[in-house]
Amino acid sequence: MRPQRIFHLAAQSFVQSSFHEPVMTLRNNIEGQLNLLEAIRRRDTSIRMHVAGSSEEYGLAHPDEIPIKETNALRPLSPYAVSTIAQENLA
Repeated sequence: MRPQRIFHLAAQSFVQSSFHEPVMTLRNNIEGQLNLLEAIRRRDTSIRMHVAGSSEEYGLAHPDEIPIKETNALRPLSPYAVSTIAQENLA
């Protein structure tokens, strides 16, 4: 049986760890997703993938921007946050 949907929840998601190992965080999170997308492309492009995001990608939010909306500017403050932005742009 082939999947119809993939829910991609895997990532190095600890913000503090992303400062200690930024390259590993970016490599793990971005390359991991690229591997899934490539597998879908090769196997069956009708498979849909849901990528879980994080509020971390918004980073710095000004008081007048609360509550945060999807249209807020992205001001990431950690390597993890940068990796979540990259993941969303891949999908």
